[in-house]
Amino acid sequence: MENEIQISELSLLKCEEYVEPTPIERFKLSFIELLHSPFDLFYLFLIKIIGYSGFSILTVCGSIYVTKVIGLSDKEYGLYALGLGGMSCLYAFTLGIIPDRLGIRFSMIISSTAGIVSYLLLIYLNDPNLQILTILILFSIPLSINVPASKLGIKKYTNTHARSIAFSIFIILVFACGGIAGIIVGFGLNLGSDEEEETYISLFWIAVGLMMVALVLSFFLRELDYNMRGNQELQIKWNGESVWESATASFQYKSFWRVMAVAFAVSCARSVYLHLTITLPLYMERDIKSGSQFGYIIALNQFLSLIFCPTLTMLVYYIDKYTLLLIGCTISALSPLVLLYEASYTTVIIFVLCASFGESIHFPRLIEYTLESAAKGREGAYFSISNFPISIGYMFAGLASGLLLNEYCPEDGERQCWMVWLVISLMAMCGVLVLFFCRKWIEQPLSESNPYMPWSEENIDDGL
Repeated sequence: MENEIQISELSLLKCEEYVEPTPIERFKLSFIELLHSPFDLFYLFLIKIIGYSGFSILTVCGSIYVTKVIGLSDKEYGLYALGLGGMSCLYAFTLGIIPDRLGIRFSMIISSTAGIVSYLLLIYLNDPNLQILTILILFSIPLSINVPASKLGIKKYTNTHARSIAFSIFIILVFACGGIAGIIVGFGLNLGSDEEEETYISLFWIAVGLMMVALVLSFFLRELDYNMRGNQELQIKWNGESVWESATASFQYKSFWRVMAVAFAVSCARSVYLHLTITLPLYMERDIKSGSQFGYIIALNQFLSLIFCPTLTMLVYYIDKYTLLLIGCTISALSPLVLLYEASYTTVIIFVLCASFGESIHFPRLIEYTLESAAKGREGAYFSISNFPISIGYMFAGLASGLLLNEYCPEDGERQCWMVWLVISLMAMCGVLVLFFCRKWIEQPLSESNPYMPWSEENIDDGL
């Protein structure tokens, strides 16, 4: 009896001696865990920054290229962006589950190959209509495979403690790629002319070179599940499930619909970020008369995000992820209002600063939120289908850009360009309001007794 009392007292003493690590200490421990991740994680980061920089070149200069070189009007440009977003939606639904089926290595190989073919067709096709079709039909393919494959790779190459930091680094690399592409485009346009096709052809060749390097490197990636099996390489086996079967299996989970609702709301607020590449270059060209410098402005946006993203990651140890989504989206939605004051480089830089700050808060957290909500074994499907709202957001952002520029900031005639940004801000605030007022219904609970929708077969079976 006396021994039992001593053991009990010793246990209580140990409990009293344990001190919960502070958020700063947990943040540092996450970095230590990250450094112990397999080499494949950092190798994937290298492939990402090389290949995605190549893909981002067209993203940065695309709006100027299709309007000045191919010659699309504002309304035609809006329809073009609508079509590009529509194809992204289609590919997100049909191609985004490829990483689950074929693994990370082959997904990255397919993505780089598709990007190379797309750029080569754009270079060698002389017909403007065929060039537009190439961009619309082919250029969304590499992105629709690369993004879910990269996210799934981070999940497979890390343990749970290092994952938040790893996803933040992933976002940092995405921003870095945009910054690199912005510098390349800005330098290229300064050497050449933004109205000469030869300038863009040179930029496209640089993109081909980058994506070819990424293609070669992708062959040496390993298939791992580090959190479950350490460095043991896995054999990827497709279970024969069709695209529709994979999608409908995800539809049966309540968590999927919550993620979709949150993604729709976030993509509405995130449309501000899309307008940085869709609308800002044409706005600067018409209202500031310095559109040739837009590449450097895009680079500034990306490099600001490089600074903010790792710094703001620490917030996850103080504030829950849904609240961070709400805060980040609010900042992003309000950021364009500074352009109502005047059209100048000063206001553009302040706008970019605020948009980068908001994006650095909510974008990494959306990825984490999706992963934490995903049903086990269907992470790739969740990642790909949850990109669906973002693609729809691109569609509406592109269409709105064309209509707003044509109405308030035309190439010729009277202009009220500040109205473009007022409408964009009001549209983005709709997503913030949904996140705020619908939180009770769309936030994923920590646990639930029945994760299936009422009409799903699993739910019926459980009831029996």
